[in-house]
Amino acid sequence: MKEPKIYGLFPIPVGHFQIDLSEQDKKCLEDLEKNMEFNRQNYISNNKYVLEESNLKDLKINLLTTVSSFVKNIYDPLNEDLSIYITQSWLNITNEKESHHMHDHPNSMWSAVFYYDVGEEDSIKFYNTSTRFFSITPKNYNSFNSVSWKIKVNKNDVLVFPSTLWHNVDLKKDKHLRKSLAFNIFLKGKLGNAKDATELIL
Repeated sequence: MKEPKIYGLFPIPVGHFQIDLSEQDKKCLEDLEKNMEFNRQNYISNNKYVLEESNLKDLKINLLTTVSSFVKNIYDPLNEDLSIYITQSWLNITNEKESHHMHDHPNSMWSAVFYYDVGEEDSIKFYNTSTRFFSITPKNYNSFNSVSWKIKVNKNDVLVFPSTLWHNVDLKKDKHLRKSLAFNIFLKGKLGNAKDATELIL
């Protein structure tokens, strides 16, 4: 008799990477941190295009390379001319006893967060917002029966995820500032094909 199997069909991919930050990057980010505004429960930079700063050119290339590898490995596009680009990018700073409201990222395909300074207990929480017809309280939680899932983050981590995936940051309990650079990504190139009437040129 065959061993029973459980298939995790059509999972939502979340990429977890790590990159290095140069001294020039650090200095530029510190300068950008001087111009922040309150955003419901924490702080966001007034500049919503921080990766267009000339001093962050190398960081932008590094982040684009990271997300490109995620898209290539997960989606394996037939059209090799497809490319990605960053639409908007901004800084978030969360202090002790602050949080980040639950949200998604409209008008983009993927979103990413680069954590350039975090405390030991920092994390991000993702939510399953699909329709449920009933709710069974589990004895032990796993990726099938959970309605939310928390991922611990460390300094220099990059998380990449579909922009439709809702997420938030719980109340911060330690005094270490949580600093992140978030950005949205869109595709450039041709999707589908004319023969099947599915062609879309972006």
